[in-house]
Amino acid sequence: SLLLAAGLNEIQTLGFAMGATHAETFASVSGVGDLDVTCKSKYGRNRRFGQDIIKTDMLSRFTSIDDLIANVKKVGYLPEGAIACKYVHEVAEAKKLKLPICNGLYRVLNKEVTPHAFLNELVGLN
Repeated sequence: SLLLAAGLNEIQTLGFAMGATHAETFASVSGVGDLDVTCKSKYGRNRRFGQDIIKTDMLSRFTSIDDLIANVKKVGYLPEGAIACKYVHEVAEAKKLKLPICNGLYRVLNKEVTPHAFLNELVGLN
């Protein structure tokens, strides 16, 4: 629940920074509903990719997020969030947005920090 709420907050921050004007969009089925399915569904590719990072050391196949994007076919399915993460990070940097989840995921995918270290940072254990 904490991660879902914090993630929604980051999505809203990014959306408003990019010109969104209707807050209710983020609270609708297309906002919260999609985020909930992305986080919780066993059929979701983004969730599956996150699990594969831990269970199968998926990131060892790639040298960086750019290498992952260039060779995404090696994953065997399309983890859209991993690709979007790079561009969200670029927008956040350019607009000086504070998006700790997105930034942390970027750092994991770019092999700057381990998934476990990122989670510890996120919950304040580091």
